[in-house]
Amino acid sequence: MSTFSLNNIVNPTLRVSALPQAAKNFSIGLVLSAAQAKPGAWASGQRTASYTSEAAVAVDFGSDTPLQDFGSDTPLQHFATAYFGQSPQPASLKVGLWLTGDASATAAITACYNYDPNFYLVAVEPGTAGSDVLLVAAFCNSNGMRFFFTTQEANCLAALTSGSTNLLGQLSGFTGMTSAASTPRAMGIYTDSASDANDIGAACLMATAATMNIGQPNSMSTFMFKQFAGIGKASLTQTQLTNIVGPFDGSAGTSWNGNVYATFGNTDMLCRGVACDGRFEDEGLGLDWLENGIQTTLFNTLQQAASAGSRIPQTDEGSARLIMDLTTFMEQAKAAGLCAPGTWKFDGVGNIETGDPLPKGYYIYAAPVSTMTSADRAARKAPPISILVCGAGAIQYAAPTIIFQR
Repeated sequence: MSTFSLNNIVNPTLRVSALPQAAKNFSIGLVLSAAQAKPGAWASGQRTASYTSEAAVAVDFGSDTPLQDFGSDTPLQHFATAYFGQSPQPASLKVGLWLTGDASATAAITACYNYDPNFYLVAVEPGTAGSDVLLVAAFCNSNGMRFFFTTQEANCLAALTSGSTNLLGQLSGFTGMTSAASTPRAMGIYTDSASDANDIGAACLMATAATMNIGQPNSMSTFMFKQFAGIGKASLTQTQLTNIVGPFDGSAGTSWNGNVYATFGNTDMLCRGVACDGRFEDEGLGLDWLENGIQTTLFNTLQQAASAGSRIPQTDEGSARLIMDLTTFMEQAKAAGLCAPGTWKFDGVGNIETGDPLPKGYYIYAAPVSTMTSADRAARKAPPISILVCGAGAIQYAAPTIIFQR
């Protein structure tokens, strides 16, 4: 008896959607170093390599002697020891080589980026000249990265009005008495040689950023109160502390927009966790993650529809599909602690007016397709999409009133 294929009746075609675009990894840090790799450790032309421990760094940049003799006094090894010595411990560290043939620090970090752009957090090894710190900070600011640095310049202790110039002042936009553009993607810490003999403050800051694991539930974490390993407390007066970090209660005042590791009560900790533009660093990290997540979400929605042999129609129903996927992502942002329910205080958008509550902590609105221009429709653009977000913020200061009845 003959058996006929079911293809005569039902002839399916299998389409497998493309893999979604992965979101950016915000936990990868790179230290730019002028260290010489051991012969044969790096391939010819290689500019970066990843390491998972300080011992692994020592294998490539030490001698052939046992690990205890690998040259632990080198600036790169001091950085790696401090970086991997923090708790929680970062998963990896990239080393980027500044070769003798590089014309400048800008050329060195550019070459590392061109070789492998998959890093987000950047620092330079201890002892790097201040002029080179400024160049690398500028590169990071222009390329969406975050930069961490240490300064031990004593004039950071003086009031801003003194006209002193230092790394904190230059990256905060204060050149003497003149305010210029700040570098919001840079974060600096003042340490003194007694507390930080190996100049490793930047390694501690970068390790903190690398272990935030942004996007996981309750992952948003302030830099304030963090405890570091391998670094001592700076010896400061209250006036010097305020000059560096500013008033803790947020009142009007001027500072170098820096950070210090000091003792409060009997606790050694970092304060205040600010970037060079005066905004809190955890907010900057969170907003970078938010921007990348929104970009990746919309790209994947469009690309997956195309790979499945379809498309997102340029209709209000198509806009609703975009909003649906953005809502899924924004729920992740809320779970991470980046946004929270609040009241919208700016101009109204869509159905939200000034003073309206945002019970979810966010609101997504796409303008009707009918309001689009013919040119935008011809270009196959989505209608304007607005995402209102109420930041969850963090509590770092309290001033309770105690009422005592006898």
